[in-house]
Amino acid sequence: MEYWPDILGYRIDFFTIFILLGMVQGFFLTIFFLLGKNRTYQYLGAILFAAALVMTEIFLCYSGVIVHIPHFVDLSEPFNFFIPAAIYLMVASLIGKHPKNWYWHFLPFGFYFLYHFNFFLQDEVFKLNAFRNAYHDYLPELPNHQSFHADPWGIKKYVNELGVLQSMLYAWPIYQLLVNFFKQQKDFWKTILNPIYRWCFAFLFLKLLATTLWLFKVVLDVGDAWDNIGAAFDTFTIYALNFFILKDGLLQKENRPEKKYQKSALSQTQMESILRKLTTEMQEQQPYLNPKLTLKTLAERIKVSPHHLSQILNEQLHKTYYEWIAEYRVSAAKDLLKAEKYTHYKLEEIGKLAGFNSRSVFYKAFKKLEGVAPSEFKEKITTYKKRE
Repeated sequence: MEYWPDILGYRIDFFTIFILLGMVQGFFLTIFFLLGKNRTYQYLGAILFAAALVMTEIFLCYSGVIVHIPHFVDLSEPFNFFIPAAIYLMVASLIGKHPKNWYWHFLPFGFYFLYHFNFFLQDEVFKLNAFRNAYHDYLPELPNHQSFHADPWGIKKYVNELGVLQSMLYAWPIYQLLVNFFKQQKDFWKTILNPIYRWCFAFLFLKLLATTLWLFKVVLDVGDAWDNIGAAFDTFTIYALNFFILKDGLLQKENRPEKKYQKSALSQTQMESILRKLTTEMQEQQPYLNPKLTLKTLAERIKVSPHHLSQILNEQLHKTYYEWIAEYRVSAAKDLLKAEKYTHYKLEEIGKLAGFNSRSVFYKAFKKLEGVAPSEFKEKITTYKKRE
């Protein structure tokens, strides 16, 4: 038989094109997020970079181009241990729970990256055989001699199983972070749909589907046969992220000049600590119910300067004080409108109890956040109760 790397040919189909487009988009988004100043988005950029590398290798192998650049075989394999840790740190950073000793989470990635040099340094023929074993095991193995063992401790042989295990180990702390986070939120669905968070929840859901596929692949022992489907999942994830980025203006917010606060002495850790304190104050003491509450008086309650409080709301939540406080008051007004005790209260009275100092401000804020006027919302609640 002829030397098969010369006659293998190329495969061009839906997966080839789809993966290529996702790969390019992934590297493109990586540039924006990694070069930004927001730590959460930097983690996202690192994840996208790792995913794009994995997709690049799958694209090369699936299409057959890899036979001309065999040194790319398994080049992205160590990043299987990078992505789960980075996702955990991204979620922790987004909700203000970023660990101090974060770098320890990348120890498995660093170890396997160094260990994998045993494979990196093998010659081209050895890597062509590795590609053949994964994608075209019907072809004859090429004659090859190893000067040193590519997998001396047998770790690479079980890399997929180890990768799934690490993903499952990180699933629990990520789940705990999210459960504790949602316990602090007053409205589950409103939080899910909040532009600050919804891109992350969509990303986590799609990664969960991709990890489940990976788990089935390992259990069924199909080798790399499903890699193109996994890469298609990653492509879909990248395009879903791109949708939220364009819709919610994440790149604009991330790259917005911060001249207003460039002289601030607050570190990211300090801002996250103050934000947690602020959230606790709002949930337990409900100062927003006071129509006379100002940025200054609220800052005094949590013992920070008004300037720093304004900075935290702008940089961490991407909202002004008035936008942010209106969300709490509208949520309180909804609870009052639903409560049997306040059925006979006028809407203006409901607005005052919720912390609004005028009827017009109440109506405007409610309509903006809920899409309907308070009177329409109340009518829907009344109709629903009558049906019950």
